[in-house]
Amino acid sequence: MVLIQVQLTLSLKYVNSQQTLSRTPSAVKGGIFGVKLGVVATREGVQVPIIVTSCIEEVENRGLGETGLYRVSGLSGQIQSLKKAYERNSRGAVQLLADTDIHVVTCLLKLYYRELPEALFTDHLYPHLVEGISLSDPELDHCLQSGDVSISHSSSQVCVSILTHLVRVSQTAENKMSINNLSTVFGPTLLKPAAKTQTSVVSVDLFYEGTRDVMMQTSILHYFLTLRAKGRDFGIKM
Repeated sequence: MVLIQVQLTLSLKYVNSQQTLSRTPSAVKGGIFGVKLGVVATREGVQVPIIVTSCIEEVENRGLGETGLYRVSGLSGQIQSLKKAYERNSRGAVQLLADTDIHVVTCLLKLYYRELPEALFTDHLYPHLVEGISLSDPELDHCLQSGDVSISHSSSQVCVSILTHLVRVSQTAENKMSINNLSTVFGPTLLKPAAKTQTSVVSVDLFYEGTRDVMMQTSILHYFLTLRAKGRDFGIKM
């Protein structure tokens, strides 16, 4: 027997979070990715964009028992194909979901939220959430209710739909996706503000700042999911 010695070399590259959450506008005329929620909802004649309701319904119909739901990645090519279908015709694309791998469906939904022009909970609201998250529940509720802390009707409807859905996911033990796990996956996706400037410079300070922001976004989403699981409102004016 001849033993062959193999050397494996790995390299790591730090990618700035501004690059991974670019929130770039859609290049497709009449598209839905990178377009404001209110614009898409009005165009489609609904309160919540069709891509959100259809993906959530598909996941709840046949995916709640999938281990690692929303954590396991789907095939990139299939995700992009499904994205293009929704860009062309949202109502027609719904028919494709039944034959699509459930992890492709979940990745498409996350991609839609990542590419919104601003975070679902809005860039305006984010500083108030950061300010209040270290407070106790009653103090945080007061912080959110005081001053001009509100989100649009279209954003509020989508917030309700995704938080309610994620609570349902967390209540299915088979998928092993607790509120903690879902907060980690969705925190930056739903809460990271759009970057005001782009930079290719990587520094230790930038790395720590990005890590701190992700932890903050995870904590904020955990707070809202916990409230929703208890049947309580968010404390945000809608």
